[in-house]
Amino acid sequence: MNKQYTLIAALVAIGSFSTFAYDGKINIADQSGLGTGSGGAFKATIVSGLTDAKTGGVPGHAVGANQFLTFCVELDEFLTLPGNGYDVNVSTSADRGGVNTNSGDPISAGTAWLFSKFTDGTLTTVLTFAYNNAGGNQLQDAIWWLEQELPGNATGTPFEYLVQAATGGANEAAYLAARSVNSTDPRVKVLNMYNGPASTSVGGINYNQDVLVVVPEPSTYIAGGLALLPLLFGLRSRLSRK
Repeated sequence: MNKQYTLIAALVAIGSFSTFAYDGKINIADQSGLGTGSGGAFKATIVSGLTDAKTGGVPGHAVGANQFLTFCVELDEFLTLPGNGYDVNVSTSADRGGVNTNSGDPISAGTAWLFSKFTDGTLTTVLTFAYNNAGGNQLQDAIWWLEQELPGNATGTPFEYLVQAATGGANEAAYLAARSVNSTDPRVKVLNMYNGPASTSVGGINYNQDVLVVVPEPSTYIAGGLALLPLLFGLRSRLSRK
């Protein structure tokens, strides 16, 4: 094969890592005792990948060593419970955005704060939150509200205390302003789900609901690209001597 074409093929291969590869696969089910509404909490079981994901339960709700608890990010994307075989990618934003936008939507700082406290099991130490059905419903609604998926104000809702704690706000104006502040928490990410039951096909991609996960920045694509760098630099060197 011509060396220039080999170089182009290698570059295309790097692009295909970021376009078509997934960070893992999960199954997902309802988590009894942590919410009764249409959202979470859910129990995700890691089938493959996601080796850096924080797993384990929360106070009063134990799960397996390869499982973690999570909540929905969007209102207009769906999943089936129980659902098996969802391909997932870890990101700082929801792919399709949800009710408030159909483009990439970064999670809010308030959402990241609440979820990190939830998974650490420390939400009860700073709030009147309880790890039960009422608490699960309140946390899911607080996340949806902070992600601008629920309309109206937070004031007077059962989840206002969560929004107030997560944003540091003292009134509705402060709550609303905080919804536009994107997360900078390096741990809390969006797990974009694809190719599972109840997916919605857009542009040839089968989208499902997006959920939350505590995990470092994924290295899957970076490692894949770096693996090809010696090949690329070697080709460049040989081509430059022609």
